[in-house]
Amino acid sequence: MQALALKDPMLKTLRRNFKNFKREIRHRRKILNEAQAIARAASGHSGPKIFIDCGFNQCKVMELFAGALPDFTFYGFEANSIFKPQADNVKRRHKNVRDMHFAAVSTQDGETSFFLAGAETGPHIQEGSTMVMNKDAHQTDFTKPTIVPTIDFSKWLKNLAGSLPAGQTPFVAIKMDIEGAEYDVLEDMVARGTIGEIDYLMIEFHSYSFKGDEKTAYQNREHSLLDHLRARELVLSQWF
Repeated sequence: MQALALKDPMLKTLRRNFKNFKREIRHRRKILNEAQAIARAASGHSGPKIFIDCGFNQCKVMELFAGALPDFTFYGFEANSIFKPQADNVKRRHKNVRDMHFAAVSTQDGETSFFLAGAETGPHIQEGSTMVMNKDAHQTDFTKPTIVPTIDFSKWLKNLAGSLPAGQTPFVAIKMDIEGAEYDVLEDMVARGTIGEIDYLMIEFHSYSFKGDEKTAYQNREHSLLDHLRARELVLSQWF
């Protein structure tokens, strides 16, 4: 009986590790397939090729994309500065990773409250942390916000395009996984016309992370945005 009792937590750990391993394999396959699709979409483009990772977390996704798309220049944004060591390592390993900004993608420059969620250790550290109230209310601590800088993403993107030599139009691929802030950011880009700067958009919407009337409101915004995005000349891909 004692042997079984000792083995039981070991079995649970093995099952959990195997589940995480399978998830990692699916994740990697999705990223590499997406990278191939981006490369095809950009194959006829003679100007600069830019990849922007909004919400790079531990940089695992960005690193895979950077390796698979060597002719792209990479930029990243992440609100949670706990991941700075990982960002520095990726920047050292990949010469095509240009700038990693520790700021929340937003509709204006400034500061905002940021709420931590998820585990402190393990393969998915503080995954799901957000600046949006009531997202994943069961696992997010809204009582102890930290203050993080924000960046006006529309302005930043327009300035990036404007910094290129005259006559050079970039091919822009964006991965956006910003834990509920995507609604405000994309609606702002539509209103200001900067949505037209994007050629390939990988987006995860988070309406499923809310409850009740709030969930319905986010779903309605999501449907409206999807209708607008699908009507434009860009490749739209649903991120995880």
